[in-house]
Amino acid sequence: MADLRAGSASGEAAAAQPADQHPTPERPGTVAPGRRLRRLQRLRRPRGPALVVAALALASAAVAVLLSVLIFPHLSINNDEPIYRLQAQTLADGHLFPVAPAPADSYRPWLAVVRDGHYVLKYTPVVPGIHAASLALTGGFATGLALLAAAGVVVTYLLAREVLDDRRVAALAAGLWALSPLTMVQSAMLLPYLPFVILVELVVLGALRGIRLSRRLPLAGAGLALGLAVAARPYDTVLFLLPLAGWLVWSSRRRLGWAVSSLALGLAPPLIGLLAFNALATGSPLTLPFALLEPDDKLGFGGRQLYPSDPPHSFGIAQGFAGIGNHLWLLGIGWAAGGVLLAVLAVVAVVRGRVSRPGALLGAGGLLLCVGYLAFWGAWNASNLWGGIRFVGPFYVLVLLVPLVVLGARGLADLFAGARLARAGGVLVSLLGVGLITTTLLTALPADATMSSHDDALDHVLAAQGNSVVFVPTNPQFLQHPSAVLDNGACDGQGCPDGRTVFALTTGVDDFTVVRDNPGRALLRLRILGAYNRTPDTRYVAWLERLREVDAPEVPLMATVRVPAFPSARLVLTVGDRRLSWALPVGTTSNLAVRLTPGGPEIPALGPPLVETGPVRDPVLKPEIESATPGALVATVLVAAPSGRELLVEGDRIAVRTDATGVSVLAPDGLVARQGRGQDPALQLRLPG
Repeated sequence: MADLRAGSASGEAAAAQPADQHPTPERPGTVAPGRRLRRLQRLRRPRGPALVVAALALASAAVAVLLSVLIFPHLSINNDEPIYRLQAQTLADGHLFPVAPAPADSYRPWLAVVRDGHYVLKYTPVVPGIHAASLALTGGFATGLALLAAAGVVVTYLLAREVLDDRRVAALAAGLWALSPLTMVQSAMLLPYLPFVILVELVVLGALRGIRLSRRLPLAGAGLALGLAVAARPYDTVLFLLPLAGWLVWSSRRRLGWAVSSLALGLAPPLIGLLAFNALATGSPLTLPFALLEPDDKLGFGGRQLYPSDPPHSFGIAQGFAGIGNHLWLLGIGWAAGGVLLAVLAVVAVVRGRVSRPGALLGAGGLLLCVGYLAFWGAWNASNLWGGIRFVGPFYVLVLLVPLVVLGARGLADLFAGARLARAGGVLVSLLGVGLITTTLLTALPADATMSSHDDALDHVLAAQGNSVVFVPTNPQFLQHPSAVLDNGACDGQGCPDGRTVFALTTGVDDFTVVRDNPGRALLRLRILGAYNRTPDTRYVAWLERLREVDAPEVPLMATVRVPAFPSARLVLTVGDRRLSWALPVGTTSNLAVRLTPGGPEIPALGPPLVETGPVRDPVLKPEIESATPGALVATVLVAAPSGRELLVEGDRIAVRTDATGVSVLAPDGLVARQGRGQDPALQLRLPG
């Protein structure tokens, strides 16, 4: 009857037309001008969900900039962030690798390898390239951070709309994304996790749209995003996308050649670029620079190290569960908007069949990622050894937010669309979610601000010294650690501009070359002792001293040693492969006169030393006791625990150069400034006077 009524109405409308007016014939697929105008008007008029998403994107951009300026002005406590900043600065200056000024080991950035006059950094330049564009075009990183934060909201909305086919629920998913503390905090950093997740979302969005609409362009865009994602984080990309990729291959098997060729159009350029970069960085197109510094920084179980002098860490399946478990725990207690409540809503939505197959497979990809991370020691290192994920979020599982917010939004919307009891449950879940978000932010952000204030105070102490060279006797021997303040930034083979502080590592005889190459600068030494920025309330001391170069047949030093009350203690002075040790009285402070001679160090008051040779067996003590390069005098205070095992109290090193005529020493000559609430050094070497 409805068809008949429709036909009758159509006939009446045709009969009502004047005889001299005939309908304009339309080609198949064309749209009449009136309908086209109405469609354009609808497209130009923002709808409710689009307005909400636009507001969320702007708010997220503002939050990213504000947090970067107010909370992380000297970058975060994640020491990888200075690597990305340095790489972005290098790319913005038109170079692929940072220049390595001579002597290269004296200026080595965090986890860098020296190759052919430049430093090879640990990561590929995909994410630094984004920040380099912001730096080159605007002079800073704020614009890039803002655009990435806004893009995360918009792309999440588009992906949720593609998967859920519901604009309002997609806008809710974008809101959950924007309100997640993990995305807020990470959006203020130069780290790769947020840009990587955006790339993964673009892969899924382009692939689903391209196959659904039978269009090459979205698939080519998905290929481009896939190549960049693989270059940035290959392991995560494969794990997260594997379930969805398998389903897409099966469902598109009759036109698989067309789909793959379309995808390859975008995939080829970034993969070719990655192979070329690898060849330049490592000498092999198939070898990433990730493990170039330390081969045991890799997937799988066994002994793991971050750098060569890092004591080996035993990583097994128990540690794997601890690492991924701690990340998921933090995600569940509030780093995701709604935490575990959002996960429950997502599971309920899948079980009730309220999401499409691609949506469910995104969840499967998240589960596969968690399983794969059992064999990745980095998650355990970040959560158990370092512990910084409590303050900057469980960043390794940021990609899990994609299925959580998309599927969780569907579940939350269903609650509000249900009966009265269900709507009340939706209100309760929302209130609890807001509480989790608020608690997480009020816990993490003040802690981050406190640790950032330590960097700020350190920066002011160093800046007050003006045109200077600051030597850092640190272990491990890398700049940018333990603070991003210790960074030479844009300094290159021509040196740093006048007025800038130059940072150099205390390595040995190369220290004298650094002094010679920086005439007219004040010579300083910075020791950072204690657990610097491990937690907001950990005690540390930044001890800034003057340095003076002394050349004489013999050079006197004063060693002040504070020895805790242990069964026994000793002072070890290491020069090259010779270790000289003297017993120390425990529970006292001793001021010992040390004499440096061409034949080695002497402590007349303590008599002849015990001479040791050969390798140090204890891996915990080895980095401190052994001299990394010739020309370093390494001093170490060791105590014997009741168990008999020796424990390191403190270590120090100064540059020493000897020949037949005498000794040259670059040694401290008085305190300049002190910062921090920690104890004064337990071991101080200085020139007398």
